[in-house]
Amino acid sequence: MSARWYDEALCVGSDVSVFFPEQGDSAEPAKAICRQCPVAEACLEENLYEIHGVYGGKSGKERQVIRRDRNRALMAAHSNDSTGLRAVS
Repeated sequence: MSARWYDEALCVGSDVSVFFPEQGDSAEPAKAICRQCPVAEACLEENLYEIHGVYGGKSGKERQVIRRDRNRALMAAHSNDSTGLRAVS
C-alpha cells in the first residue's frame, strides 16, 4: 500500500457533500463509491475515530460499532491480564 494511499482514493475530486449527508439523507451514494475504492480499508482504518461522514464505506455510527466491537474483543483477550487496559469509545 502506498504511503499516500489517499492519492488512489476514488473519492478524490468527488463532491465532498456526498460523504457528509445531512441527517436523514442516504449515505448510499458515498458507500457506493467506497465499495469500488481500492483503498477503502486504509481509509476506514485511518478515519475510524472520525465522528461524522462516510469513510471506508462506513458511517459514523457504523465506525462506532466497529470501535466498540474491537474494544470488547481486546478486553476479552486481556480479561485475565493485569495491565489495566480500559475500553475506549
